[in-house]
Amino acid sequence: MNKIRPNAIIILVGISVLILITIQTWRIIRSYRVYEEQIHKELDVSLFNSLKKESQIRYNKFHKKYSANLPNPDELSMSLFLNTAISKMFPEGCHLDLEKLYDLCSEELKKRKIRSKFQFEIENLFRGNKTVFPKRGNYFPAARSVQHKIGSSGYNTIALTISNIDSYIFSNLKWSLLTSLLLVLINTACLFYMLYIIIRQKKISEMKNDFISNMTHEFKTPIATISAANQAMETFKAMNQLDRLDKYIGISKSQTNKLNNLVEEILNIAKYEKPDFKLDIEDVNINGMISNLIQQYKFNNSDFHFNQNIIEVGTIKADKFHLQNAINNIFDNAIKYSESVKIVEINLQREDNGILLSIKDYGKGISKDQQKYIFDRFYRAHTGDIHKVKGYGLGLSYVKDIIDRHKGNIKVKSQIGKGSEFFIYLPIEQEIQK
Repeated sequence: MNKIRPNAIIILVGISVLILITIQTWRIIRSYRVYEEQIHKELDVSLFNSLKKESQIRYNKFHKKYSANLPNPDELSMSLFLNTAISKMFPEGCHLDLEKLYDLCSEELKKRKIRSKFQFEIENLFRGNKTVFPKRGNYFPAARSVQHKIGSSGYNTIALTISNIDSYIFSNLKWSLLTSLLLVLINTACLFYMLYIIIRQKKISEMKNDFISNMTHEFKTPIATISAANQAMETFKAMNQLDRLDKYIGISKSQTNKLNNLVEEILNIAKYEKPDFKLDIEDVNINGMISNLIQQYKFNNSDFHFNQNIIEVGTIKADKFHLQNAINNIFDNAIKYSESVKIVEINLQREDNGILLSIKDYGKGISKDQQKYIFDRFYRAHTGDIHKVKGYGLGLSYVKDIIDRHKGNIKVKSQIGKGSEFFIYLPIEQEIQK
């Protein structure tokens, strides 16, 4: 199966999000248009019903007086009614009552749950005059209106104009809009979370491969040395030469111990990650621990200078074995990554309710981009099969976990080419995660 590049995954996720947004936008536009068409139909019916009711009221009021000139609105078809001129249907003095029409139209709109403000616009196209009712407030643009012609000549029109019809439609579509927005956000979040997981898994896979590569090299070196010593004993018949035999046996023992230490290191790291792992808390003389580590590294690295600024801080509550291993890892890195300037500075002081230990080297340094990853498991500042500097990428991950379990914290300050300084803060007495 071909590997998919992260850039391709990002493009696919981006396309998926765009498609999702496009589909939801299309659904909203379609819902808006359907609802707009429905609103216009409701307005149309409301205006027609209110016109007919108003005419019926006037008919009932004046038909006895003008019976010869007043046709019954109930006897007219819709098209005929709407095209019968008011001036012809009703004599002078009993024309359209706009106030009554407004009240009737309000009732019709309320029945249909339309509560927006509205106005009537009556225009005589022949004479060019226009009447707006009611006149209070601003005039609403007629872009959202329903019109009916009044008059057989077609010169008179009446328009029902609704204010803020777009706002009204969107207010009625709010739950649909919120649902669509929520769906887009959830799906987008899921897609980007999936992308995050894929990229994270890729990084973990790369770090795991680096770990396996470096671990393999670490094991191959002592195995090859032991094999060479055994071969030399066979080739040169060292059994008859006690001095050579002792030399080769010493080499084999040394490399066997190295192999054993490597295995123990990995097993210890695996052991502390188990759910049932507990710290063995006791009183620890931190000054004595630091002094012993410095003496140990001085003995094994005579070309290094250890500048110390250490004050007496007394004892703290800690797991002596794991805390010493954690600090030892920092010392070990300071030695391994120092090249030209072989100086290590150690500072120990009291701070607040705890102690602050800093270990500084003048080695390669760590870039800002890499500093946020150095405490991740398997991560090494220089990935790949690096054998000049030994390690698996597990040390700083172990250090951080142990310091965290002691309710402390660890920070790094580093610059490429100028070295690194690690700061470890530990509480003197506090409830520690056992």
